[in-house]
Amino acid sequence: MDTLIDLFAGGLVLLLLAVVMLVRRVSGLEGRLKMLDESMESLRKRVDGYGATLGQAALDAAALRVSTLGLGSQLERLERSQGLLESQFGGMARGGQQEASYAQAIRQVARGHAGVQELVQDFGLPRGEAELLLRMHRQGSEEEAPGQRPRKDG
Repeated sequence: MDTLIDLFAGGLVLLLLAVVMLVRRVSGLEGRLKMLDESMESLRKRVDGYGATLGQAALDAAALRVSTLGLGSQLERLERSQGLLESQFGGMARGGQQEASYAQAIRQVARGHAGVQELVQDFGLPRGEAELLLRMHRQGSEEEAPGQRPRKDG
């Protein structure tokens, strides 16, 4: 029976050693689990912070879209206004150039340096306008306007 008690005592010692080792192992795992929980909480806070930042970025992007649309329509209005102004001032500039061209043509006719053909070719006047300018501004030139008879002085 002594051997049975010795065996039982040896088994009990082994069991006790196994329990101690398991307790140590569980204790180590609990420490590791606690560290993992803390890391997980830290990561959760960081993700929440990123979510808030992302939400703010989405709001900023929406505001930017709205202001960009406003700028686009404002730019369209400005471009239309610019087009109108360019057409108005362009017409004024062409009108000024045309007046200068007429003035030069009249001077040429008054000096007797231009006939219908020259007015049409050099100044780009239609034939009817060239004939009218000759009739209105010729000063004693030998050329007669088409359809007119030479004047007979007394």
